[in-house]
Amino acid sequence: AYAVGNVVKVIGILAVLLFAISTSRLGAELALLGGAVTGLVLGLALQPVLGNLFAGIIILTTRFVEVGGTVRIVTSQIPYQVASQPGYKYFSPDYVVPGYKGRVVEIGLIYTTLILDTGYELRVPNMVLLSSGVVDYTPKWSEKQVVLVRLELPLSVIDLDKLEEEIRKVLDELNVVAVDYTEQSDKDFVIVRVKLEIPPGENWRAVKSEALKRLLKYRDEKIGQNLPRYLCLTKGVECTRYLTQM
Repeated sequence: AYAVGNVVKVIGILAVLLFAISTSRLGAELALLGGAVTGLVLGLALQPVLGNLFAGIIILTTRFVEVGGTVRIVTSQIPYQVASQPGYKYFSPDYVVPGYKGRVVEIGLIYTTLILDTGYELRVPNMVLLSSGVVDYTPKWSEKQVVLVRLELPLSVIDLDKLEEEIRKVLDELNVVAVDYTEQSDKDFVIVRVKLEIPPGENWRAVKSEALKRLLKYRDEKIGQNLPRYLCLTKGVECTRYLTQM
């Protein structure tokens, strides 16, 4: 209501000024000059509004983004800082797309509203959106979503020849795309990365959480089954007990 009142006031003032000029004795030439100046001022002042308006029309007609779609906006016009702490924050992905990801809930004539993963609203001016790169996770022809789960395992309790088979068995109800070794963190541990394909419509967080929970249980079981070996070769303690069992 406040914004509408301001608009009505501005229109009313302009109308009064134009009427006063047109009915005064200053003549039609001054009226035309006043109209031209007023039009120029309004054109410059409304440039962002008109730009967003036409950008909104283009977005709606070309379906650049659609309501209900999940997109990530990549642009330098919306500052975005990749989280760097803690150090393992972005260990799983091969790369990070520096932009805000969310679900499109409204496409207006001036701005578009997204609900971010955090639950907050992000309102993006249509001009900015139209000039941005958009990663669209919605179309059926897009590649299927894949998440990566990282697990650090002690070398003393695993069989490298059977590890992939055992991990696939632990995650048998999930769609495991690949199991690979990314690197050896030190002489006692190896880092395993599991790629999971997320079925359409499922929450990737829930799938990743379930996979990680199963893998952590698997690691605990392997340590429990080989506890003397683990304590001696990995932790460097109770080696006498381990040697007596050999």
